[in-house]
Amino acid sequence: MGLGGRLGERLGGRHLVTALVLVVLLTSAGCTTQEASDETSAVRAPRLTLGLTQLIPEEGTDQALLRVTNDGDEPLLVTAVGLDWAGYGPAFAVPNDATVAPGQTLDLRTTLPEPVCDDRSPEPAAGVLDTSTGRVVVPLKDLSQDYLRRLWRTQCDARLVAEALSVDFEGGWSQEGVGDDASTASTLVLTRRSGDEPLEVRRVDGSVLYDLALDAPLRVAPGEAGGRTTVRILPGNRCDEHARGQATAPFDFELGLVVGDRRVTVPFPVSTATSNAAQTMLDRVCGRVTTAG
Repeated sequence: MGLGGRLGERLGGRHLVTALVLVVLLTSAGCTTQEASDETSAVRAPRLTLGLTQLIPEEGTDQALLRVTNDGDEPLLVTAVGLDWAGYGPAFAVPNDATVAPGQTLDLRTTLPEPVCDDRSPEPAAGVLDTSTGRVVVPLKDLSQDYLRRLWRTQCDARLVAEALSVDFEGGWSQEGVGDDASTASTLVLTRRSGDEPLEVRRVDGSVLYDLALDAPLRVAPGEAGGRTTVRILPGNRCDEHARGQATAPFDFELGLVVGDRRVTVPFPVSTATSNAAQTMLDRVCGRVTTAG
């Protein structure tokens, strides 16, 4: 073999060795990139449990708390909190800076948008967290799914009622009767605002301290502008100081209405005048009971 042949053979061998080295290096680099990608994915998928609740004074409002439990081993840096469910439109997140330590549970505040009341999506709702490593979307716990749907229904009922009618009280509150027959009474006035469907006040519900009652049913036929009836606040058979002093929602009354073919429940409107009249009535009843005892 001549000099040119031997030189070509050596150069060919060197090219082969160089190619093999490049293949090994590229393969190693590919493995390293894949491992880094896997590690990044693991960081961006924290282990979480999410729920939804509200403070008692804020029940039924747009103020909610996303309950976040960090089930992972690293702190979770949160920058925004929200929900992903069709009942409240597109996914959203409200700014909220917090750090949830491993094993810690925090209630993080968010504000709900206006409900989409014509959408009864069966899909499960999910909590949304914007974190330092990206957005995380996790389905809410079962009990929170139920709570969210009840809240949505409450808000949609309130909107329906607000658009269809108004409820007012005429002539103030009068103190009537004594003892077990004591009550404070006023005239409930229902006024149509829109539409032509039948309207009805079908029930009034009180609380642990008070009962509510209507003297007569109130129905407004199609075409009628409104109607009125007498509503009474009655003692709820609780005069002990523990019940009166510890009741957390003594005026959490409810008003059951029918709007067209929809039965809805909304808060019974309680003004300062209403609560003062109710307390005066209960003082009269409980004062008599205490003196007799």
